[in-house]
Amino acid sequence: MADIRLDHIEKYFGDVHVVKDLSLHIQDGSFTVLVGPSGCGKTTTLRLIAGLETVTSGKIFIGDQEVTSLEPKDRNVAMVFQNYALYPHMKVSDNIAFGLMARKVEQAEIQRRVQRAAAMLGIENLLERKPKQLSGGQQQRVAIGRAIVRNPNVFLFDEPLSNLDAKLRVEMRTELLKLHRELKATAVYVTHDQEEAMTMGDQIVVMESGVIQQQGAPREIYFHPRNLFVAGFIGSPAMNMIDGRLENGDFISTHVRIPMGLSGPDREVVLGVRPEDIHLPQALRQERATPPITAQVEVIELLGSRAIVPLRLSNQAMKAVIDERFLNQLTEGESVQLVFDRERLHLFDADSGERIA
Repeated sequence: MADIRLDHIEKYFGDVHVVKDLSLHIQDGSFTVLVGPSGCGKTTTLRLIAGLETVTSGKIFIGDQEVTSLEPKDRNVAMVFQNYALYPHMKVSDNIAFGLMARKVEQAEIQRRVQRAAAMLGIENLLERKPKQLSGGQQQRVAIGRAIVRNPNVFLFDEPLSNLDAKLRVEMRTELLKLHRELKATAVYVTHDQEEAMTMGDQIVVMESGVIQQQGAPREIYFHPRNLFVAGFIGSPAMNMIDGRLENGDFISTHVRIPMGLSGPDREVVLGVRPEDIHLPQALRQERATPPITAQVEVIELLGSRAIVPLRLSNQAMKAVIDERFLNQLTEGESVQLVFDRERLHLFDADSGERIA
């Protein structure tokens, strides 16, 4: 296997600047997820690694070899696409073996690799079928099997689960992670789904407008977002944002005043509160609770052991996640007192959007 280094990569499509001075080191054997909204440059970055797009400037290394100008076939990477890209007239076994046959690998070795990949993916009984006879999940396994048999240095995944239904997506996430641990391969995975990124990646790279906004372990990005974009993009439901001002170390808005104990100049700020860090007063220890606020319960969206509760705080829309044990104290259309967990608050500069330590 091999690590991947991108050094000051730039990519233009005509006058459109898609990837902007991007430098990234992907560790050998890691499962790294590139995540961000549509148009942020994540798929283009993946295609640059694969050699399917050419860089405008900068260098790409896989292991010790610079591959910037190499053809895709010479980079020893395998890519799994969103649309599976299976040949409809070929059997599953031939679809998996196609790349090996094109490289004129001996037939006995091809059969050995195809059987091994099929066993790993649990599709041994599908080898004689055609793609149209398979479900979406089975087709995805065939596409992954075609990548496995090549024994590449790097696996590249371009939103491979987006065409599957919700239940099958969750199952395939688990299968991909088990497969990654078995192969001990370097993997780069692109998705727009932040939940998928959080559950799958040991490293996450959050992108927006062709720029890396933050990279790190999932917990680091979730609990310590670097800026307002990352804070708002990572997390479901999204983080609540309250405009206000930092004065004498306190956060002040029309809705709440919270002692923050911060030094530094007074300035306009944004307070971030995740929905799961909003509580009924009796559900949080007093020393961790902020002064209470009064909000109106709009609806209660029950999710079994918890509920998502959209709130109205004057002209401020918010969401809380409330444990089902306390739902009998909430009534749609009625007001309720709530507190924030002061140890889980996030503060950002209103002008730059950067996190205030």
